[in-house]
Amino acid sequence: MVGDVKKAGELAREEVEKAKAITQGLTDAGEGFSKVAAGSKDISEKAQVTKDGADEFMKGAESIASGAEESAGGAEQASKAVAEQNKAFSEMQSACTELGELSDSLKNATDTQKSAEEVAAAAEELSANIEEATSASQQIMAAIDQITKAASMQKETADESEIVGAELGKASDEMNTKSSEILTQIDALKEQLATNKTAIDTMIANIDTAAQASIKSAGNIKLLDEKTNNINKIVDQIVNVTLQTNMLAVNGSIEAARAGEFGRGFSVVASDIRTLANDSSQNAEKIKDMVRSMQSQIITVAADIEFAATTSVQEVAKAKASTENLTLIENEVDTVQSGIKEISEAIEESSTALEQANKAVVSISEGAETTLVATDQAGKAADEGHKGMENISEAIDEIAGQADEMQNM
Repeated sequence: MVGDVKKAGELAREEVEKAKAITQGLTDAGEGFSKVAAGSKDISEKAQVTKDGADEFMKGAESIASGAEESAGGAEQASKAVAEQNKAFSEMQSACTELGELSDSLKNATDTQKSAEEVAAAAEELSANIEEATSASQQIMAAIDQITKAASMQKETADESEIVGAELGKASDEMNTKSSEILTQIDALKEQLATNKTAIDTMIANIDTAAQASIKSAGNIKLLDEKTNNINKIVDQIVNVTLQTNMLAVNGSIEAARAGEFGRGFSVVASDIRTLANDSSQNAEKIKDMVRSMQSQIITVAADIEFAATTSVQEVAKAKASTENLTLIENEVDTVQSGIKEISEAIEESSTALEQANKAVVSISEGAETTLVATDQAGKAADEGHKGMENISEAIDEIAGQADEMQNM
C-alpha cells in the first residue's frame, strides 16, 4: 500500500518535470509566433511601400504614354508638313525650270516687255511656292520641337521610373526573403507544436493514471483506517481481559490471606499476576494512543491523497482543453502559412512583372534618347532648309525686281 502511494507520488513528480519542459516549449513557441508576427508586420509595411512605389511607377507609365501620344501627334503633324513641303518642292522645281527657260528666252527676246511679264509671273508663282514650303518647314520645326519635348519628358520619366523600379525590385526581394524566413519559422513552430501536443497527451494520460492510482490508494488507506479500528477493538478486549485478570489476582490475594501460611506462595503469584495485568493495561492504553495517532494521520493522508487525485483529475480536464486550444492554434498556423505562401507567390509574380516592366522602361529610355538624337539632327536639317528657303526667296525677289525694271524700260 505504501509502495503504491510512493509510486504514484514519484509518477506525479516526473510529470511535473515533464510539464516544466512542455511549458518551456510552449514559451519558446510563443516567442516564435512573436517573431512571425513581427515578420508579417514587416512584410505588410514593405507591401505598403511597394504599393506606393507601384502607384508612382504607374503614374510614370501614364506620363510616358502621354509623351508617346504627344510624340505620335508631332510625328503625324511633321508627316503632313513634310508631304506639303514635298508638294511645294515639286512645284518649286517646275517653277524654277520654267523660270530658267524664261530667263534664257529673255536674253534673245524681241518683245522684252512680254518676256519680262512672263518672268515676273513665274517668279511670283515660285515665291508663292516658297512661302508654302517655308510654312511647311516651320510646321516641321514646330513638330520636331514637340517631339523633342515629348522625348525629353519620356527620357526623364523613364529614368525616374527605372529608379523606382529598382527600389521596388529591392523591396520585392526583401519581402521574398522575409516570406521564406517566416515559412521556415512556421514549419519549425508546427513541428514544435506537434511535439508539445504529443507530450501533453502523454502527460495527460500519465497524470490520469496517477490520479486513478491515488484514488485507489486513498481507498486502500481508508480500508487501513477500518483495520486500525479493529485493532482498537482487539485492544479493548485485551484491556477487558487484563481487568478480569487483575480482579482474579485480587481474589487470589484475598484467598491466600485467608489460607495464612499455606497461601503465602499463592499470594506472591497473585501479586505478580496483578503486576503483569497492570502492565498489560498500561501497554494497551499506549497501543490505543498509537492507534488513535495512526488513525488521525491516516485520515489526513487519505484526505491529502484524495485532494491531490481530485486536483489531478481537474488538471487533466484543463490540460485536455489546452490540447484543444493547441489544435485551434495549429489550424490558425496552417491558415497563416497558406496566406504567407500566397503572398510569396504574388511577390514572385510581381517581381517577374516588375522585371519585364523595368526592361520596357530601359527600352523606352533608350528609344527616347535615340529619338532625341534624331530630332536634333532633323531640327538642324530643318533649320538649314529654312535658311535655304530664305536665300531662295531673296533670289526670287531679286529676279522679280529685275523683271519689274525691264517692264518699266
